[in-house]
Amino acid sequence: DVVAEMPMALLRNRDLVTPGAPITDWVVEALGGEGPKPPADKFLSFIEQALDPLIRERYEVSAEKAVLFGDSYGGLFGLYALFRQSPAFDSYILGSPGAVLENDPVFDVESERYAQGGALAGDVYMCIGEYEQPDSGTHYATLGKNNHKLANILQQRDYPDLNWSMEVLPGETHAGVPGPAFARGLRRLFGADSEFTLSSVPQIPGG
Repeated sequence: DVVAEMPMALLRNRDLVTPGAPITDWVVEALGGEGPKPPADKFLSFIEQALDPLIRERYEVSAEKAVLFGDSYGGLFGLYALFRQSPAFDSYILGSPGAVLENDPVFDVESERYAQGGALAGDVYMCIGEYEQPDSGTHYATLGKNNHKLANILQQRDYPDLNWSMEVLPGETHAGVPGPAFARGLRRLFGADSEFTLSSVPQIPGG
């Protein structure tokens, strides 16, 4: 089974990426010379049509929709699912959403939905590390810039049924975000501090 032999990083860099995004050279090489189109749409359909129904059939779970937790490219996939308004999820915990391209296609998904008059609904907690900021001087600077761009877009759209917040985690790098993101996201969505407030979002020049 070819998929079973693929490293986890390879699968993440393929399956979680927004359709229309170029696959990085190292992923193409690992796949044998010609990478497929990023199949986040197919992966999301698999979750909605096969995995979620199977879990609900086999196990005693809440009848409510599920929470999607994702970090890095998993967070990017979470944005894609949110913008597609996946029927499988109504809450999202997204650490360092991995929009790493200057013109990342995930923004096109949101823009198309907005242009067609579609609403966004759900509860969303997002965060990035202090050392992922646009001025961090690291290769995660574009990720930081795009996360601020995302926050600015959501502020401007002001979707009435979308409750969201984004915060910067002090002292955290990209690798350090997943644990705090999961813990803080759960508390934000379901704990004593579950009342959403819009975080202060620094304005990026030209963003």
